[in-house]
Amino acid sequence: MGIDNFVTFALTAFLFIMTPGLDTLFVINKAIGQGKKAGIYSALGVNAGVLFHTVLAALGLSLIVAKSVLAFAIVKYLGAAYLIYLGINKLVSKNNGIVLTAVDKADKSNMQNFLSGVVTKC
Repeated sequence: MGIDNFVTFALTAFLFIMTPGLDTLFVINKAIGQGKKAGIYSALGVNAGVLFHTVLAALGLSLIVAKSVLAFAIVKYLGAAYLIYLGINKLVSKNNGIVLTAVDKADKSNMQNFLSGVVTKC
C-alpha cells in the first residue's frame, strides 16, 4: 500500500509548509516584543505542539473521532458550548470597549514562552 500521487502530495505539503500562518505571526510577535530568545522558545513550543498533534493522529485519535458518532458529537457540542460561553461572557462583561493602555514589557520565562507556543498549536 502506498501513495499513488506522491509528487502531488509532496508539492502540496511543501506549499503548505512554506506558507506563513498564524504560528509564524505568533513567533514573530514574540521575537519582536520580547527578544530573540523568546522567539526561539516560542518556535520550539509551536513545533512541540505540531509533534503532539502528529502523535495523536498516528495513534488514531482523529480516526476515532471521525468514525464514532458519539465522539464527534461530544467534540462538536463541547466546542459549541465554549463558543456560547465566550459570547455570553463578552455580553455580560462591564468592559465593552477596547481600552489601549501602555503594556509593561515583563519578560516571561523560557518555559512560559515554550508553553504558550504549545498551547497556540493545541
